[in-house]
Amino acid sequence: MEDYRSSTRAEIARMDDELGDIDRRREELLAELRILDSRRDSVAKLRFASAATIAPIGFLPSELLGHIFMCGTQQDPQSFPHLVSQVSRMWREVALHTPALWSYIELYDDYTYERAQIRMERSRATPLDISYNYGTYTDHMTPFDVVEMMDFLIPFSPRWRSLSLRFASAANLQIALLKCYQHTPILEKLYLETPEIDAGFLLEVHPADFLGGTIPAIRSLTFRNVYLGCTPALLSHVTYLHLSDIFKLPGLTWSVLASAPLRHLVLDELGEFGSEDITFPLATLPSLQKLILSHVSEFIALQALFCIDMPSLSHLTIISINGHRAFPWSSSRNVELSRRLPSLRHLAVRFGTFSHITFEHILRIMPALVGLEFEGWVPDDALFYTMTMSSSAYSLEDMICPRLQGLTIIRPQRDPSHAVDLFVRSRSGPKGKLPLPLPGWALVGNKRPATEPPQPPSESDIYDDDESCVVTDAVDTDLASSVGSASWTR
Repeated sequence: MEDYRSSTRAEIARMDDELGDIDRRREELLAELRILDSRRDSVAKLRFASAATIAPIGFLPSELLGHIFMCGTQQDPQSFPHLVSQVSRMWREVALHTPALWSYIELYDDYTYERAQIRMERSRATPLDISYNYGTYTDHMTPFDVVEMMDFLIPFSPRWRSLSLRFASAANLQIALLKCYQHTPILEKLYLETPEIDAGFLLEVHPADFLGGTIPAIRSLTFRNVYLGCTPALLSHVTYLHLSDIFKLPGLTWSVLASAPLRHLVLDELGEFGSEDITFPLATLPSLQKLILSHVSEFIALQALFCIDMPSLSHLTIISINGHRAFPWSSSRNVELSRRLPSLRHLAVRFGTFSHITFEHILRIMPALVGLEFEGWVPDDALFYTMTMSSSAYSLEDMICPRLQGLTIIRPQRDPSHAVDLFVRSRSGPKGKLPLPLPGWALVGNKRPATEPPQPPSESDIYDDDESCVVTDAVDTDLASSVGSASWTR
């Protein structure tokens, strides 16, 4: 037993010595590995720097690289310039020598004027896009803060290309407008907004007291809950006009709008507008190409269609028309017979409430209509039966939409399949003859439950970022031709 203990102790001592050797060797290897890791990091950084010098983007001309940077600002004009200026020394030099990259100035509650001043200096003499947005819920600015902000911006007013002011308080917006007394020779776009809580409050500033009395370069006007006196002098060069959430528009009539070379017009949730006159023509808008009528009375909508001469109108969107002040059809029959929308090709009706008689009158003045779209609402079957019977008319003048090539129905509240199928089959004549053959119709979305009301489109579905009307083409022709007679899923 004593011999066993002695041999075991000797074996343990030997293993302790071996473990010590292993630990020492391990420490040596770890130290060597740390040296190798450090060398590897150094070589990798050197390799990355060397590879960057021969990367294809490094040989792009500075002008082209600056143009690429400008394309990036279309998505994020506020942060993107700072991002690219911190990538490399060359990129920073290009960014700092591209003044237009810094021309967007966005102010908000916690924004410091020192940062804005840096962007002003880097933008040099390029036109500026100024924007103030109060945020989602509240505006913490006091009247003194508004005066301070405008005092900072006013010296740069000769360089304003666009001015967008969104205040949570109508009083603050009025203070800001009254401070804008300087001449703005290159201002092209003006956007003024107060929140919905001030709907019905008329914030009116006379153009003579605003921006030096004239805005010679103005092209785009958007007023939400704000009414800046729309005089012919102010509208003389305006091609885009958006009026929204305004209860009363004193002095604004179709004749005043006719003084502007409008191409895009959006009328959204307006109260008193236009006149009681239904004579033809009430006014002429010769350049108007896209028109959106949203949440206005049926009288305003039908007055626009039947009493306003719009020979160039190609896209029309009608959204959630209410039935107040119905249009007197009996006294306007002669207007309908003489009135046409010769260039209208696409009509979209979203969540409408027209009767089939009214909508028949509307379709009869659109002989060139190619695409027709309904969303959330579809006319009575009687309209489609009338259109079916008109397909066999002897004269194109008596035919409803003889050139219709696509029909799209999106999330309807009822099943229109039978009447629509009859209409589509009535338009199955040979190609090259009128009426043109209708390849089919598209049904997008199924019938909603009776307890679920249709949801109106969001603002992003109606208007895009560059203030032009987004009018979805009334039909996807590939989809329509492949669907043929659409099936109905209950």
